[in-house]
Amino acid sequence: FVVTYSAILKERTSVTLVSLSAEQRALAHYLGFLVSRYSQVAETAEGAGLRAEMEITRQTMPDNHRTLIEGNPAFDLAAEQKPEVLDRFFAPPHNLDFKIRRFLSLVGLIVDAPRDRVNDDLVFQAITLARQDLPNSLRVLTNTYKASTSEGIGQIGQVSLFVLLLNLMSVVLIGVLRRSTKRDRKSTRLNSSHTVIS
Repeated sequence: FVVTYSAILKERTSVTLVSLSAEQRALAHYLGFLVSRYSQVAETAEGAGLRAEMEITRQTMPDNHRTLIEGNPAFDLAAEQKPEVLDRFFAPPHNLDFKIRRFLSLVGLIVDAPRDRVNDDLVFQAITLARQDLPNSLRVLTNTYKASTSEGIGQIGQVSLFVLLLNLMSVVLIGVLRRSTKRDRKSTRLNSSHTVIS
C-alpha cells in the first residue's frame, strides 16, 4: 500500500510539473506574440491594451518558474528536484533559469518604456527567445517530466502485478490448507472409528 501510494503521489507530482512547464512554453509564445504586435502599433488604445496584457501575463511566468525549481506546498510539490531536472535549469545547453530571467527582463524593459522609446533590438531579442530558445528548452524540460511520469506509472503497474500475484498465492494457499484440514479431519474420524471398533 505504501509503495502504491508513493507511486501515485509521484505520478501526480510529475503531471503537475508537466502542466506547469507546458504552461511556461505557452506563456512564452503568447508574450512573444504580444511583444511582436506591440512593436508594430503606435501608442494607441490597442498598444495600451497590449501593454496591459503583457504586464498581466509576465506576472505568471516568475511564479511558475519558482515553483518548478523550488517546489510549492500549494501544489504538493517538494523542493527536491532530480539532478537531470536541475541541469535543464542551470547547465548548458538549456540554462532555462538564465533564459527565463533574461526574457522576463526584456519584456519588462519593453513594457516599462514609452512606445516611442522601445528599442528594436530588445524586441528582437525577446521575440527570438520566445519563439526559439525558450520553447525548445521548455520542451526538453516537459519531456524530462513526462519520462518521470512514465516511470511512476510503470512502478504502479509493477506494484499492482505484485499485489495480484500475492492475492493469487493466498487463494492457492487457502485452498491447499482447506484440503489438508479436510483430510486431517477425515483421517481423525477414521482413526476414531477404528478405535471404537477395536
